[in-house]
Amino acid sequence: MLTDYLRQINGGVFPADHVILPDERIENNLFVPPPFHLSAADLVAINSPAHHDRISQKLVEMAQRYGMFYITNHGIRDRVMTNALWAAKMFFELPSYEFKRECERCLFYSSSVVHHLNLETEAKYWRDTLPFYLSSMPLWPENPPRFRDDISQFASALEVLANKLIRLISRGLKLDESYFHDHGLSQVRRLNVNRYPRCPNPKLTCGLAKHCDPDLLTITFVEAGDAAQGLEVCIDNEWKRVVPRDDALIVTIGSQMRVVSNKKLKAPVHRVVVNSRSDRTSICYAVAPSNDSYVEPAEVLTRTESPRYEKYKYGDYLLNHLGHYRDTTGVLPSYEKRN
Repeated sequence: MLTDYLRQINGGVFPADHVILPDERIENNLFVPPPFHLSAADLVAINSPAHHDRISQKLVEMAQRYGMFYITNHGIRDRVMTNALWAAKMFFELPSYEFKRECERCLFYSSSVVHHLNLETEAKYWRDTLPFYLSSMPLWPENPPRFRDDISQFASALEVLANKLIRLISRGLKLDESYFHDHGLSQVRRLNVNRYPRCPNPKLTCGLAKHCDPDLLTITFVEAGDAAQGLEVCIDNEWKRVVPRDDALIVTIGSQMRVVSNKKLKAPVHRVVVNSRSDRTSICYAVAPSNDSYVEPAEVLTRTESPRYEKYKYGDYLLNHLGHYRDTTGVLPSYEKRN
C-alpha cells in the first residue's frame, strides 16, 4: 500500500519492487510535454431529442480524431462531484490503522489488477486503487463516515451519463441506440478511485505505463490544477499533457468501441506520470462488455467495407489483455483480420 508506505519512509528511499522496466520509464524526465486541451462536446442540450443528431456527430468526430475528449454541461451537479473527490481523498488520509483495516475488508490493490492477482512478476506501478461495483456495496469502506453515500451518488450519476453517451455514439455511428446494450457490450460497470502518491524518484517509475483501455469507454474526473496533470495521451507519436478542467469530464474510447466501429473510432494510447511534489486523485468510471458476450464490427458498418476485426469472446480478450499487460497496444492488432 503506497499510501501507508509513504508515511513510514524517509526522504529519498525508494522501494526496489517499484523500479519499472527501462522502456516503460518517461523518456526524459526533465522534459514536460506542453499542455494540451482536448476538444470538447457541450451536452447542455442532451435531454432535447431535437439536438441529438448534432451532439452525436460531435462525439463521433472527436472519437475519430483523438479518441479522448472533454464533455461539458454533462448534468452531474458540482456538489456531487466535489463530495466524491473529497471522500476519496479522505479515505487515503485515514489514520494508518484504519486505512489498513479498510483495505483488508474491501477490494484494494496497489499498482494494477494483474499484480493483485499475481499474474505479473515485474515491478509495480506507482498507484493505489479502490475498485467498486455497485452490487458489492457491503464491501465498500465504512470510513470516512460519508464515503459510501458520496461515492454511490457519483457512481449513479455517472451511470446515467454513460448510458446517454453510449446511445449518442451509437446514433452517430448509424447503429440502433440500444446496440451496445442489446449485444451485452455495456453490461459491466466499474468505478475506480485512483491515488498516485507523491513519489521520491519519478524517474524510476510511473503511475501507469502506456496502454489502451480494454473497455468500451471510460469517464474520468480529476480536479484541475498542476498537481492533477498526470494524464498524457500520445498523438501523432508525441506525448501531450492533458489539462484537467473544472467544468469538464474526460472521456476515453476503449478498444471494444474501436472494434465495433470497424476501426472508425480511436482507442488512444495514454499513460499516467507521477511527481515528487504532491498526490493526485482521480475517479474513473468504466463501461465494459460481459465476459460471455461476443465483440465484432457492427454488421451495418461492414456492408460497404470489409470487417477489420475477427469476432471474439470478450472474456478471452480480457485474459489476453491481462496476460500482455505491459504490451497492451499490441493486443488489439492480434484480432485484426488478415487478407
